[in-house]
Amino acid sequence: MFPIDVDEASFHQMLETVVGERGSLDGFDVALRTDYDGVAPTFADQGATWLLRAFRPVAEHKKVFAAVVHGPPD
Repeated sequence: MFPIDVDEASFHQMLETVVGERGSLDGFDVALRTDYDGVAPTFADQGATWLLRAFRPVAEHKKVFAAVVHGPPD
């Protein structure tokens, strides 16, 4: 699941819906995206299994390359 522009309450509601249908989140991937500055949503650690780095629609290729080379934040 890859919810776009979701707040914490909506995120939890989506997870509850998935659990209601599947019985659990085991083996179910949930991706969230950062903001343009690379900051993760405050609730990302409450069920997200992937965090995708967002870039502005017209991003400088050097900034994108640097983010890829340096990898995820510590």
